[in-house]
Amino acid sequence: MKLNEQDIHDWLSLNDDINDAVIELESKFLEEDNLLDRDIALRLIELKEEK
Repeated sequence: MKLNEQDIHDWLSLNDDINDAVIELESKFLEEDNLLDRDIALRLIELKEEK
């Protein structure tokens, strides 16, 4: 499973707190034993810094 930009947008729209959303996304990948795409990881960091 690869997370794309739309997945991030959908997930973040359900979460008011960006930090909580990022933590949830990170733990989702860890739980499902998926690799976080480098571009997506960078995008998450950008979103976290914007807030």
